[in-house]
Amino acid sequence: MEDFDTPFAYEGMARAHAVLGNRAEALDHFRLAESGGERIADAEDRKVFFESLRGGDWHGIAKLD
Repeated sequence: MEDFDTPFAYEGMARAHAVLGNRAEALDHFRLAESGGERIADAEDRKVFFESLRGGDWHGIAKLD
């Protein structure tokens, strides 16, 4: 596994919970994704990850960060 795999998995869980309207769970997974993203060693990989995390449709969940 790469150092970005787990943060992207947490992002996926956060988005899934957002789709379902589960705000607390979305926030929990968002924070785990964000924390993991900070540990991505390669600067370009980290940039790509955070662009993904902070972009797109969060299905009515208020700004998460």
